[in-house]
Amino acid sequence: MIRLKYNTLLNLLVSLIFLASLTPKALNAQAALLNGWEWPMKIDPRLSATFGELRSGHFHSGIDIKTRQREGEPVYTIASGKLIRISVSPFGYGKAIYIQHDNGFISVYGHLQRFTSKIDSIIKVEQYKKMSYAVDLTLKSPLSLSSGEQIGWSGNSGSSGGPHLHFEIRDNGGSDALNPMQFGFQAADWVRPKIEALKITPKGSYQTVNGEPSSQIFKTEGWGMVYRIGKNDTIRVGGKASIGVSCVDLLAHEPNRNGVYAIDMSLDSVAFFSIKFDRIAFNQAKYINAITDFAERRLSGDWFVSSKKLPGNLLTSPVYKDQGYIHLSPGQYATLRISVLDYAGNKSLLTVTLLGGDTITSMPSYAKPAIHGKSKLAKWNEKFNLKWSTMELSLPTGALYEDYSLSVDSSARNSNLLSPIYRVGSANIPIHNKGTLIIKYRPGKLSDTTKLVMVRLTDNNSFSAVGKRYRNGRIEASFGEFGRYAIAMDTIAPQLRSMNVTENSTWLVGDSLKFQVSDDLSGIAQIWLSVNDQWRLYEYDAKNRLVFTTVSEALMPGKNRFLIRVTDGCGNISELSYTVIR
Repeated sequence: MIRLKYNTLLNLLVSLIFLASLTPKALNAQAALLNGWEWPMKIDPRLSATFGELRSGHFHSGIDIKTRQREGEPVYTIASGKLIRISVSPFGYGKAIYIQHDNGFISVYGHLQRFTSKIDSIIKVEQYKKMSYAVDLTLKSPLSLSSGEQIGWSGNSGSSGGPHLHFEIRDNGGSDALNPMQFGFQAADWVRPKIEALKITPKGSYQTVNGEPSSQIFKTEGWGMVYRIGKNDTIRVGGKASIGVSCVDLLAHEPNRNGVYAIDMSLDSVAFFSIKFDRIAFNQAKYINAITDFAERRLSGDWFVSSKKLPGNLLTSPVYKDQGYIHLSPGQYATLRISVLDYAGNKSLLTVTLLGGDTITSMPSYAKPAIHGKSKLAKWNEKFNLKWSTMELSLPTGALYEDYSLSVDSSARNSNLLSPIYRVGSANIPIHNKGTLIIKYRPGKLSDTTKLVMVRLTDNNSFSAVGKRYRNGRIEASFGEFGRYAIAMDTIAPQLRSMNVTENSTWLVGDSLKFQVSDDLSGIAQIWLSVNDQWRLYEYDAKNRLVFTTVSEALMPGKNRFLIRVTDGCGNISELSYTVIR
């Protein structure tokens, strides 16, 4: 009896300590999960990615649940509801399921390996109807699902970087993603976030950081809650400046570098910037390029969340004071504090002493380079158009986050290109809404204009297609990045190679027929697979350049005429045909 009371009291004490460590929001979330919602998998809850994590071109809109580094773990509904959408794609979420619940929320399960039979039978009808592997089906008659009912198996489909389950909670008819941790979908976490670097950027040419009229990055030192900058504990700031911080969250038992929940910045206890990741509207996801230091990310690969409020940044979650700038008078000391929080309430704090310095009264003069192109001011809240030589550039209102002087010029083409190489703006400037680029080109009489394609050159001079609309002596394409563009011709058919199929080969139920596919320029546009002249369903794993189908899906008993045809974006075709036996 005494032993029982002791264990009961001990368990109660442990529970109180755990509850005390949670934020009020986390307490509500635990209650919500206990009041009816379940984990979507019956394995230990471990995460490889958190909500709001910084990704290229978007914020991470859910949590990634680890699946023991393998595919095929059962996935279940978190609550009863209606299956309203099934999506299959070689990209993005891959195989995904969307369930509407009675409370109005939508749960999403992405990167699945396969669906259960009753869901698979629904999407397969649509795939055969459209003769396409990739389909996105909104159900006219939603299918009822019970709480905890299996809906599929975890996988690595779509653009997944490894086996896991991508899980989301959506609101507002599916247009907003909510942090699943608000509903109790959390994993063990008693590790504080890590603050890795501080970046201070002068507002204008005459402001300074440690006497320099340019951004300065300071690596941090510290352990536990307390962080500081290395070497020099006082930074001189002349005039206005914005603050950037590089930080990650670390979970218990996990090596992953995850996204943090909240960042707060203050100067002498007066807040000038804060952001929390509770909700992300999908139509605002690209504003990640405005809340982070886009140029720094491109040049060094490091993510910095910036306090600077760009005029064209319409993201609703950050809170700014004085547009996110700090300002010290000469000789004034102030304390900069940056607080970083994860959802479990673990906190890290960077404290830095700042000293108001002098601004620069005049800038050094440099010889201006000869201008071979054209420059024009592009305002973030106005349409923009620029014509020069044989090219034309246009941007819609809101394409930029702030005003820029955009320049264009050209250089001689190389042997793989048909036009001069046009440099359009700077690749370090982000674009929010896509613009239109036109390059004039008159092909020879024998040229096939269907093979013409506009390409974007990378830093190492390789290139990839961005568009191929040819009309009346000009090629037009939409573009979402500044950089170098030119015209090329794609006459090379896609590569198509059998991995295990040969003429008159014999196959058993359970076998898979596999093919390797790729294209060097305009990309894979269509895959056609038929048996005895009838379209058959296949799987397309784009990231691994793999196409495969099963014997039970594709082949009839006896001899079969098997055909696979792959077409690229310029109409070039490769195909293989075999007689195969089941």
